[in-house]
Amino acid sequence: MDFGAGNEKVVDTFRYLPRRNATHRVNGTVFKGSNDGVNWTDLHQIKGVVLYDWYSAINPDRTPYRYIRIYDDHNGFVNFEEIEFLEIGIDKTLLSQLLDEAAAANEAGV
Repeated sequence: MDFGAGNEKVVDTFRYLPRRNATHRVNGTVFKGSNDGVNWTDLHQIKGVVLYDWYSAINPDRTPYRYIRIYDDHNGFVNFEEIEFLEIGIDKTLLSQLLDEAAAANEAGV
């Protein structure tokens, strides 16, 4: 996943659903982050998946990354039905608006 230059993301949580008939294949898979596409940092390694169910893992790394990849050393035998990257959003638009209102109130002497 490439979020694009200047649009790096801090992935807060990884959520994943393994393939129904081969749940064990996701074990050992690693989510990795990078900003240059060359040097990668391990963010989470999947372990203990035995049931067909949603799993989630909190990412302790607060670094914003441009790239997130899923690394598999199973010779291509990793199967997911779905993967989600969750982010704690920051509403930059609202922050700008509130700062503008505060500046106007300050100028008005309020």
